[in-house]
Amino acid sequence: MRSPKIAVLILCTNERRFLKGVLNSLLSQTYKNLEIYVLDNNSTDGSIELVQSSKFSDAKDRSPTESSDKVQSQKHKLKVKIIKFSENLGYAKGNNIGLKIAFEEGAGFCLVLNCDTILKKNAVEEMTKSYQKQKEKKVKTGLIQSVILLANDRKKINSLGNVIHFLGFGYCQDYLKKYKPLKKDKKIISVSGAAMLVSKEFYKDVGGFDETFFMTAEDQDLSLRGFIFGYKHFLSAKALVYHHYYFGRHKLNKYREEKNRLIILLKNYSLKFLILLGPIFFLTELAVIFYSFFEGWFFLKLKTYGEVFLNLKTIIKNRKSIQAKRTIKDKILFSQFKATINFQPINNFIIQYLANPVYFFYYKIIYIFI
Repeated sequence: MRSPKIAVLILCTNERRFLKGVLNSLLSQTYKNLEIYVLDNNSTDGSIELVQSSKFSDAKDRSPTESSDKVQSQKHKLKVKIIKFSENLGYAKGNNIGLKIAFEEGAGFCLVLNCDTILKKNAVEEMTKSYQKQKEKKVKTGLIQSVILLANDRKKINSLGNVIHFLGFGYCQDYLKKYKPLKKDKKIISVSGAAMLVSKEFYKDVGGFDETFFMTAEDQDLSLRGFIFGYKHFLSAKALVYHHYYFGRHKLNKYREEKNRLIILLKNYSLKFLILLGPIFFLTELAVIFYSFFEGWFFLKLKTYGEVFLNLKTIIKNRKSIQAKRTIKDKILFSQFKATINFQPINNFIIQYLANPVYFFYYKIIYIFI
């Protein structure tokens, strides 16, 4: 029986310096039935020209509505398609277009992959095995993430799945810790969008990324939505991907993180859950506003409330759809969240000794009443 076709979606925005690495690692994959889609957010650094050269010299641009232009590497007959957008559509919309086209063109799975990654040669095969293993157990299998290590220090972890704090803060699990090979796959609440396998079944039922996000936390939102619908996500223990990742604290990143965190809460949490969160939520918002003032992004923080208001109609529409399909009770969902924030790059005295004790206490209180 032939292995299902996997479409690899590589979204690029002026990341030419990484393209050759990720494409070469895909050429050497042990999983053969692959098709690559390079999704280009109107890059101006020669990214498309690089894909069109060398091993991919016959590749041509096409818009999302045009027919496919294919190029095959002589070694593995690896098909590459270029979809060039006329503007920067962001992570969410760009990948959504890729997901729609790839599944319509016969893919059984899509591997959403960051442009700045390098895959170990059996990574795709191992992720597929992890999915099939859970399906054989009759598990309602959702997203599969590889082990993601830092490309510039392959002994350290980028992500072993992402964690979600009960107030919506998300971060990489075990970031910067020394990597010790895992013996078996494990369940996770949220996957990293740097390397995630999406089945056609999941896509048809749960949908794609929320395009109001543009970028940041789309993977967390999609993972949470899938979990609410009863899917279980897994970390594939033997699939290794190396990521040129660094934790950036640009003001625009903070703005997007905050805006999207608010949308995640409003869409995915039940009304009872939101009411119980009320006091600690507003206390946290005041703290973040105070912090943003001294960090120089006060007006961007205020802008997050305006963006939520402007998108309120879409948020309410999405909320109604999600709540109507939810199968997981609040207590089960809440048990998957972290009570405290433990992310090395932002650990400081205030978080560790002031915020976290309060969060831990409030978490216990909510757990009683939820």
